[in-house]
Amino acid sequence: MNRDIYTPDYSGNALHGGDPAAIKDLLRFAGQTQSDLAREIGVTRSMIHQVIDGVSRSDFVEKAIAEAAGTTVFAIFPAWYQAHE
Repeated sequence: MNRDIYTPDYSGNALHGGDPAAIKDLLRFAGQTQSDLAREIGVTRSMIHQVIDGVSRSDFVEKAIAEAAGTTVFAIFPAWYQAHE
């Protein structure tokens, strides 16, 4: 295995079940940092971090994270959105 390049495998419908490390991997894989995303949407990096870690909720931030990661809120935050399908 080449350890220089890490490509997360998030195939299938449920990408990672809301795992913070996997969400961060998706953002990195998409070329997005938490700081850049925070600046783009007008919130603090801390807010992005808190939403990813499940400490805080914000539909606006959750949707922005999912869009930046190239997925949906249903896949990236299933605990919050699966019940509302």
